[in-house]
Amino acid sequence: MGGGFVTHCRWNSVLEAVVAEKPMVAWPSYAEQHANKAALVADDMGLAVPVEAGVDGLVSGDELVRAISELMDSQKVCAVKDKCKAMRQAALAATIDDGWTANLARLVSSWMWSSPCA
Repeated sequence: MGGGFVTHCRWNSVLEAVVAEKPMVAWPSYAEQHANKAALVADDMGLAVPVEAGVDGLVSGDELVRAISELMDSQKVCAVKDKCKAMRQAALAATIDDGWTANLARLVSSWMWSSPCA
């Protein structure tokens, strides 16, 4: 049982990993990626193992091996995959006709077709 995804923590790659139920190694480089990493590795979400940069801002090969090894630990990967599966189910539920994305789409549509001056 294995499989994981080394991600830079941009939102598309995170969503792809969630839908594929793949645990992640979080290796951000800039912008919102660091905030995404913080959310992914937080205990309540727990979808990723962090990669930590050294004082020079670079990630060593040893650090990358450590993070991947931690993720591939049989107990860790099972726990993370369980969380990924639950997150995938929540994401899919949000896209059904009665899910929040459908409600949001209806709201946006109502704004687009209503005239504030009518």
